[in-house]
Amino acid sequence: MAVVERGELGEPDGHYLQYSWNFFVFNYSLGLEWEQRMQKVTTFNTVERFWSMMLHTLPPSDIANGTDLYVFKDGIQPMWEDPKNENGGRWLINVPSLNEVNRYWEELLMLIVGNAWETEEESEEICGAVFQPRTRGVRLSLWTSNWQNKESIMRIGRRIKEVLEYPDRLFYQTVEEQKNLPKGQDVAGGIYSL
Repeated sequence: MAVVERGELGEPDGHYLQYSWNFFVFNYSLGLEWEQRMQKVTTFNTVERFWSMMLHTLPPSDIANGTDLYVFKDGIQPMWEDPKNENGGRWLINVPSLNEVNRYWEELLMLIVGNAWETEEESEEICGAVFQPRTRGVRLSLWTSNWQNKESIMRIGRRIKEVLEYPDRLFYQTVEEQKNLPKGQDVAGGIYSL
């Protein structure tokens, strides 16, 4: 199943975003190296290119288990080993119903690319967002660069809950916590929660 319809996404003129962003698709294919499974689809730096990317991409509810979507600031690779990610973590958003997944993903992306944060410090903290459909449920996450910056991390988490109108508990997990989690185990907590 193709995640992105092939074709022109349009020319980059219009309303510029504060940052350039990269859209990646990751497929869990056996026998391939990580780099071969992670494919950069496009880079966008305007509002118009963002919406073009959204319109040319399948909605998350139509994406098969084992295909992940990543939207990260240009210059940051969507992997924990990237220098901008290695001291960071992620807010985890478990999507309780497929009815909400498309709205949650769109709202999360508009929040990060639209840079709708209270302070510049929060803006600098953001690395990217991830969509991961799994058999046991869909998870979204927002990656940040420094888990020790608690004040900013907590403001970011509160903003996520507010914008998504997310009713459940959010957990923030550090890179180290994620690395030490047994494969296939769900996150039951984190260093911070809201």
